[in-house]
Amino acid sequence: MTKINLFEEEELILHIADLHYGEKVESEYNTYNTAIAKKRLDYFFDKALRIARDIYSKAIPIKKVHIFINGDMILNETMRGSQKMVAEMNLIEQVNGVAELLARNIIQFVRRWKAIEVVHIYGVPGNHGRIGKPGDEDQAANYDRQVYDRLELEIELAVATCNDLRDRKFKFHFNRRGELAIAKVAGKWIVMHHSDGVKNQLGIPYYGLARLRDRLYKALKGKMDILLVGHFHRGYMENEGTVKMIMAPSLVGWNEYIGKAGMGHFAGQNIYLVHPTWGITTERTISVGHIKEG
Repeated sequence: MTKINLFEEEELILHIADLHYGEKVESEYNTYNTAIAKKRLDYFFDKALRIARDIYSKAIPIKKVHIFINGDMILNETMRGSQKMVAEMNLIEQVNGVAELLARNIIQFVRRWKAIEVVHIYGVPGNHGRIGKPGDEDQAANYDRQVYDRLELEIELAVATCNDLRDRKFKFHFNRRGELAIAKVAGKWIVMHHSDGVKNQLGIPYYGLARLRDRLYKALKGKMDILLVGHFHRGYMENEGTVKMIMAPSLVGWNEYIGKAGMGHFAGQNIYLVHPTWGITTERTISVGHIKEG
């Protein structure tokens, strides 16, 4: 009889989606701006570290971290052409600001957790990074990709100048033309897709997401155990027996568009543990909606 090791090494995923850095929301339901975005992302990384390092890793060895960045890192008030959205800063400031914010948090996370040996970072484009309306520009012309380029540069600079990072391996997997990120985490195939283009009738995108899942599973010839999606600003998990699909909420929470579209208004980000036999064993959403300015 084969002995099962219940405490076999697992790998940690941080699932980051829809930061909308640069967006300004002022309503009776929610307040969001760059200062709040910084506080919320700082809180998420700090709490993820305390949960994974101080609780999970006491029972389960964790040496690898995978950071999946699901797109829409910026607001990009120009993405709908002449229909401008309310932004707190210009597009260049959004790109540079969110890249620096992500880099600082990732670097601090790794420096504070000495057991981490390898960090993989993946990124896909979202619709808010788009230049103009759909079809106006090549699919590769997306500002999220500029965010990822700047993020990679910031982390490589930190590794070159910080002695306590030089023995850590950072590996970057940014899809600069397509819309998918495909990775193997603890032996499981994980696919990330922003999910822009999935229909959202009456705020219920689940049928469209199921079609996306089935289409990707067929196209990838079954090499998909877990599908990570964003875009809809709501937390959701579905396991139909073959592929586990997880949707991450946003950092923003409620805004006027989300309210009209009937999509999610919960603010948070997700973390998971992946086991080489059983796949995802732990899913946790870290709520950030209570983080306010001042």
